[in-house]
Amino acid sequence: MVTESEAAGNAALATSESNVRRDARLDGLCDVAALMCAAPAAYICLADDAYCRITAAHGHALEKQRYRSDPCRYAREAPDGCLVVPDIQSDARFEAHAWSHGGNARAGAFAAAALVAPTGQRIGTLAVIDQNPRTFTAEQVAALRHLAAAAIDRLQMRRMREGYGSGELQRLERGNRELEAEIEHRKRAEERLTFAAYHDQLTRLANRAYLERRVDECIAAAKEHGARASVLFIDLDRFKRINDRLGHLSGDLLLSLVARRLERSVRPGDVVARLGGDEFMILLEGLGDIDEAAELAKRILAALVAPYRLQRKETYVTASAGVALIDSNTTSTNDVLREADIAMYRAKEKGRNRVAVFKPYLRDRDVAIATLEADLRLAWENREFALAYQPIVSLASNSLVGFEALLRWNHPTRGLVLPGDFIGATAEIDLIVPLGELVISEASRQLHRWQQDARGSKSLTMSVNLSSMQLASDDLVDHVDRAIKIAEIEPNTFIIELTESVILEDFAVAAAVLRRLRALGVRIHMDDFGDGFFVAEQPASTSDRSAQDRPRLRLGRRRQTARSRNRRYDRVARA
Repeated sequence: MVTESEAAGNAALATSESNVRRDARLDGLCDVAALMCAAPAAYICLADDAYCRITAAHGHALEKQRYRSDPCRYAREAPDGCLVVPDIQSDARFEAHAWSHGGNARAGAFAAAALVAPTGQRIGTLAVIDQNPRTFTAEQVAALRHLAAAAIDRLQMRRMREGYGSGELQRLERGNRELEAEIEHRKRAEERLTFAAYHDQLTRLANRAYLERRVDECIAAAKEHGARASVLFIDLDRFKRINDRLGHLSGDLLLSLVARRLERSVRPGDVVARLGGDEFMILLEGLGDIDEAAELAKRILAALVAPYRLQRKETYVTASAGVALIDSNTTSTNDVLREADIAMYRAKEKGRNRVAVFKPYLRDRDVAIATLEADLRLAWENREFALAYQPIVSLASNSLVGFEALLRWNHPTRGLVLPGDFIGATAEIDLIVPLGELVISEASRQLHRWQQDARGSKSLTMSVNLSSMQLASDDLVDHVDRAIKIAEIEPNTFIIELTESVILEDFAVAAAVLRRLRALGVRIHMDDFGDGFFVAEQPASTSDRSAQDRPRLRLGRRRQTARSRNRRYDRVARA
């Protein structure tokens, strides 16, 4: 029960404080309330019969004015001392209030916590107002309660100045400073949480959530005002190999260095974001010319080519970029990001380290690729892949000397599909290495069967082709060794065929793997020599090898045509 003297004290606290000079600390509490609740306005009001008086405010037009106490009263009368009204205009309790007067409406959403005096009486409220209807989170409501308690402490302190000694007053002021320090700490924590919500932890760039929010705004501006913008989707080429070779710490460092170069390569105001992994996206607001955006993308890719210093070594990385346009026809953020993604993969297909612009026909092509990838996964599960064998005949003796294993796909509706129509897609779904292992194992077993045939010969050979991803696989040499031993064939009857492009992708890695394969006794042949840029010379150390064991070149079609016109290639071919 509140005694008459306590009630009189509470009334005095409420009515006397409503007429005192402005208190910067109470205004500060309103500032914090508005910040933590993400609201444009906040105020502290004290009850006075049918009216309330606003004694502190933040961003509120009614600051220091006398006002009808309906909102304040409803908050004070709430069972838990808190009132949340997501939409004032549709709440019957506010129908007669000035806030709900049609065009004069000043509020759309309202949240308040009662100011509870030490006696338990509710003498006012701390409230936040938003002009638009919205909800308030449980954390925001809890913050209002905490700040309302701080407001009571401040009001109590001001009243105590008149009757308390200096020691007691200093103690209360010290407690108030501690409370303010806690509020400041919470404010900083809120800022850190906000930063973490919209930024990538590794690179400190904007993250996908922030980028999508900004793209949403650009799409809205395009529909309302005809404003245009562009997005660039940038993906590092073969980043996984760098990550695997140098380790994840160096990979993370490389991503951070790439992020800094991207920031230096764009215009002020452009948004650079990391979507995850080695994928980045740049929003170019106001740049609605797709050709200009493509030129800027080329300059950005050029800036990424310069070497990076990792583990005291220079490391090189390139990137591919896709460009998409935001205009009045753009339907959603997901659509424009997908268009940029499709264009980026088109750039990779065209050779990497280049820019591609989204065209409508690429969308249909992307659907076809997605269908192909799904079919390939089913084909692997259903064992639809098989080998065909091309005989190799010696022109000198006119006799069969070996076979080349060729992969085929027995598609249930399309029939026999050649590798050129699906090998590229297997690399995108991480199927190319398992397929390569299948070819090596099955080809080894088949060679053993032919060598054991009465008409066969122990000297028959089997050739298989390796892709760059297989050559970079850590398990390649062990798998070849295991397949040869299981099939019980001689290592020198098994031939690995490589193209120039496979070797040139990572020469150091290729050389190390090829040395290990040669140590097994496996023979290495270069396929389609001359179609790339590799120059081969006969090493001096091969003089003691038999003709059969020496590395061999098989000329590409372009160089076979060029032999009659270029003596240099003719000499290489004869060698």
